[in-house]
Amino acid sequence: MRSRSFLHLNHFRYKFSAELSLSFCLIVVILYELFNSQDICEKGELATYKSEIIKNNSYIYSHHYNYSMRVRLDQPHPVVKGDFNEFQHDITVTPQFPFQYFERPVKYFELKYGLRIVMREVQVLGLVMFPDISDNTREFKVLETQELIAAKWSIKESIRYPGLVPANITCLIYPSGKISIYFEDIPTKIDKSKKLALMGGSIYCSEIAHRDKKDLEIRIPTELIKSRTLVEFETIGKVCGKYDWSEKCRLASTANTICIWCERAKKCIESNDQSTHQVKINECRAEEGPDVSDLSTPTPIKHNETTLAITEVQVNENLKETTEVTDQHSNMTTHINKENNRNNLLLYLFIVVLLHFFISVLRIGYVIWRWLCKKKKSED
Repeated sequence: MRSRSFLHLNHFRYKFSAELSLSFCLIVVILYELFNSQDICEKGELATYKSEIIKNNSYIYSHHYNYSMRVRLDQPHPVVKGDFNEFQHDITVTPQFPFQYFERPVKYFELKYGLRIVMREVQVLGLVMFPDISDNTREFKVLETQELIAAKWSIKESIRYPGLVPANITCLIYPSGKISIYFEDIPTKIDKSKKLALMGGSIYCSEIAHRDKKDLEIRIPTELIKSRTLVEFETIGKVCGKYDWSEKCRLASTANTICIWCERAKKCIESNDQSTHQVKINECRAEEGPDVSDLSTPTPIKHNETTLAITEVQVNENLKETTEVTDQHSNMTTHINKENNRNNLLLYLFIVVLLHFFISVLRIGYVIWRWLCKKKKSED
């Protein structure tokens, strides 16, 4: 009788040990998926994170916390059509579209006559700062539409650098979260310290402002701040960033966020701007394709200038390009609609596995209780 009880117990012990091990492993994996954090408040070293994906003398593509930076030389002016208004002072602009900066909603922008833009919710969320190459006369113009905020600074003359060609710096802010900076007629004979340009952010880790704040900045290489240089900052997000291999990344897309796998960086990133989606895919391919300079060749843009008015650009994409982008977006949307319940399914799976784990524990407890009862009876 006793030997039969031992056999019975051993049978369930090995069976349930395997079940418990499997359940435990599944719980660990799912908890890792749910709580693997890419939050700068928990990992302060992310403030200085930088991964250079592509770098040569004319092209840089790098990843930073929550943003990517793309710098390309010899690009045409990207400003869209619109009427600019001139100001001799700082102005505050409330965006006509939702805009987030380091994943915080921006309520208004402070466009500074002194060559910078400050993003605010209530507190300062960050700024974009441009080279201050003049100490004298400048023009400051702003364009506001439902699809764009643009600011342009034109340096007309400089005491420090007399006789230089007037320099122009234009900043464009898009609903997708992209921030573009375009440099024109930048003097070559100026001190590098005067060519400081960067995008900076402040991450508030406490409800009490400034108690626990992480500051970070992404600097534009001074050697690439030249005439006809285009710089683009785009959100790559931390939602996609927690997925560490390609299949997980592909399945992470939702109706509002498109995730793509960047093989060069071994990182999952967001790609919500249609105009640069294919560029990102090309930049992130692991195989060595054509020379990277090919990536910097933009879509031709019609560019008209007048003497007294700011440059206007007609963005007239041809029908073929429009169709390609539309088809691409349609395909991405179809895929997203199939996968947008993935996170909920993951949560349901976690609950099911957890229940299975506890049921297994109860079953083992029941078997042990029965064995103890039989053992007691046999001893009696």
